Amino acid sequence: LFASGLEYDPRLLKEATEDDWRSLYVNTFNFMNYGLAFMVNAGFKSKASGKEMDDDEMEKIMGKMYPSSVMTLLNSNLMLRNMFRKGNDARPIKDVDELREANKVLAKVNRILIGKPEGKLTAEAQAAFKRALEKMGDLSTPNVGMCDRECYGFERGTRIIALFATPMHALFIAKVGADYKIISARVSSPD
Repeated sequence: LFASGLEYDPRLLKEATEDDWRSLYVNTFNFMNYGLAFMVNAGFKSKASGKEMDDDEMEKIMGKMYPSSVMTLLNSNLMLRNMFRKGNDARPIKDVDELREANKVLAKVNRILIGKPEGKLTAEAQAAFKRALEKMGDLSTPNVGMCDRECYGFERGTRIIALFATPMHALFIAKVGADYKIISARVSSPD
């Protein structure tokens, strides 16, 4: 599993290039981050009106999340259309050509989405996140762990710093040479 609804054949880990994987990582992160910001904004708007979203309202809002041009692109690719809706035709990306095609489509999708105000947190959502970080206490502060086996391409014993940059973004950092580098950034939650 790479991102929600997007799977790949594990042999691609050796067959695809580092650039192929980096592109998939960045493209899926940007796509999912847009959707998350959209839903968070909708959730805070609903709370501000004094009511919680029920499942029907959530479905209706999710149906408005992505513009039709984005849905047309996603639906044109067998693997990507399952990132948003689970169909009965889902299957993993099976070869490098399919991986590269998925990357091309996701890059087009993100060019449409980048800069849209719906994909940015509102001032109200940002203020609520600030309060949520304060409530998280120790969960929002960096903590250091150690790889008990090879992890993220690093040898056993490598120290990994984990932190939540926001209540919805987890960062994992490692010392590489003399510098610290982000080795993983993902949409996540401390719960």
